Amino acid sequence: MNAAPARASGNGKRPRSGQEIGMWAHRQRGVSLIEALVAFAIMAFGMMAVIGMQGTMRGNSDLARQRAEAVRLAQDAVEEWRGFTIVEPPAGVASGATTTNRMRYQAVDGSGSRTVTGTNATYTISRRALARTIVAGTVTPEARGLLVEVSWVDRSNQTQTVRLSSAVAGLAPDLSASLVLATATDPAVAPQHRNRAIPRSAVPVPVSVCTGCSGYVPPGQSGSIRDAWMFNNLTAEITVCSTTATTTADLTSGSTTTCGTSRALLLSGFVTRAPNGAPATDSADDPGATWSGSNTPFFTMSVRRTSPTPADSFDCFLDAPLATSNAVPYVCAIPLPTGSSNWSGRVEFGDTGGFRELANDLSDNDSNQFKVCRYSPPTPASYTNVATAQINQNFLVIQAGSSGTPFSCPGGTPATVAHDPD
Repeated sequence: MNAAPARASGNGKRPRSGQEIGMWAHRQRGVSLIEALVAFAIMAFGMMAVIGMQGTMRGNSDLARQRAEAVRLAQDAVEEWRGFTIVEPPAGVASGATTTNRMRYQAVDGSGSRTVTGTNATYTISRRALARTIVAGTVTPEARGLLVEVSWVDRSNQTQTVRLSSAVAGLAPDLSASLVLATATDPAVAPQHRNRAIPRSAVPVPVSVCTGCSGYVPPGQSGSIRDAWMFNNLTAEITVCSTTATTTADLTSGSTTTCGTSRALLLSGFVTRAPNGAPATDSADDPGATWSGSNTPFFTMSVRRTSPTPADSFDCFLDAPLATSNAVPYVCAIPLPTGSSNWSGRVEFGDTGGFRELANDLSDNDSNQFKVCRYSPPTPASYTNVATAQINQNFLVIQAGSSGTPFSCPGGTPATVAHDPD
């Protein structure tokens, strides 16, 4: 009987002569081992990459922690210098850098360094105080610059640095307490506990005369009965009264004052005079001339009210020239009709009838005439719907001209413009 033919292998080929079928099948299974080795190699490379990434992340995390600690140390160094409590040493204490538990502003000076052991690094802290640059012609600024550097060596043996810069002002720290103080509801309230528009010479009056008021007798009056103004200490609104007092000081002793219901608002300021001849080109350079002798104030002032009706003119009061600046103080009270709380109008000038007359036109050039300039701003040409006291409304008197040349109001800072004539 013939032997059965051998079966074909899985790939359709017959085994070679003398080769066992089992041996052929075992040789085919060796391919899987190679595939496993390749997969293991790929996995090994992947694990190495993961390990490297973890090492990098650990190093970055370590560096971030060191930088955060370095920034904290730098901030502490800055705040240590900011923590001064006195600007000048107390009486009897030498002008050293510090006193007991208290540091002076003058201690914020020079440079220095120190070493600090941190969580996982050793830090070197260096700081310097930098003097502010002084501009020629100015005073030394009360401020100093601060520069703090913190350096350390990281795990990779690289030097790292953090730098902070700031400034410290040489102001007493206790001044910051003023920030918690309540502010006045009215910005015009003065240290005398009254509206700053009220003349400084005004005196408190008895409650029987006016409650919460300061009294003032305008200057330049004569006669046994004179006008007296009672200022509301909060609003500076005027109640017009009559009094037997001849001066403001007399309102508090033995005088009789009778007040009605007439109300008024204050207008006040100063009038200065340019020297004879052409005024200075810049009003700030004009020294101001005296009003003595024939130059005793030769002008008059009034306010012409245009609203509310009826229109009328109200004279102003002139005081004696100030000894320090030769400026003539003036005060005006503009009455408010019943039911009205504001006024509109314009300040007008006149002459006293002497040898100096008010010019009629800007082109006038007579040396015996004068012109009036106003400081603008803040003095306007006219006022509209004024509901509060107006102070520092200032004017300048100049010679009208000379030798056929008319003079103009000086400019510069502060600037003046023609007011009367305009």
